[in-house]
Amino acid sequence: MGKEQNNAKYHCKLGLLSKYRAEFMGFAILIVIFTHSVDFGVNYPSFFGKIVNSSYGRIGQIAVNIFFMVSGIGMYYSLSKNNKNFYKRRFEKILPSYFMISIPVFLIVDIIMDHENI
Repeated sequence: MGKEQNNAKYHCKLGLLSKYRAEFMGFAILIVIFTHSVDFGVNYPSFFGKIVNSSYGRIGQIAVNIFFMVSGIGMYYSLSKNNKNFYKRRFEKILPSYFMISIPVFLIVDIIMDHENI
């Protein structure tokens, strides 16, 4: 079996995961949110509460692993389509959001820490 055929074989197997990537990521995010909400005292009713509360840590860990795995598949497909502009697009996509969040947080933390002499 040639290298192209072998790559096509794996591409077809990952195609279904790629097709529903956003749904898998959304599901994983919701599980992580539900798992963390238990830390804040949220009690879930009946069946759902038993699932979240009984396997509290493990189900959240699995959801994080699913999220990162599916994200990695998306990165692989994005890189394999057009690797020349891959890093440029990543920076253009990530840096504006990073600075919109980090600059106010750093300023607020600096102001709070300055006033409290921590």
